[in-house]
Amino acid sequence: MLVVTGGANSTISSQAESITVSTTAVGLTAPATANSAVIQVQDQDIRWWSDASTPTATAGFHNGDGDWIFLNSRAEVVGFSAIREDGTDAVIAVQYG
Repeated sequence: MLVVTGGANSTISSQAESITVSTTAVGLTAPATANSAVIQVQDQDIRWWSDASTPTATAGFHNGDGDWIFLNSRAEVVGFSAIREDGTDAVIAVQYG
């Protein structure tokens, strides 16, 4: 897994979605063929795990508005879940590879 702040180059498909991240951890609705994903956090901070653990508002990797998350395997894509960190919902923009 690689997490960076700012822009990035990646080979991605045309399969994409935007997901609202609120007070209950939410996973991705990845297509069966997705073996990777690039995710941009938008609007608010989130906490997340990619090992099928459930994040909380205080536990998990922290990413803020504009940060990028790269998932490099099917296991990470399927195991990803996120929750908002603060009092306002976030959005994650996801594109699958």
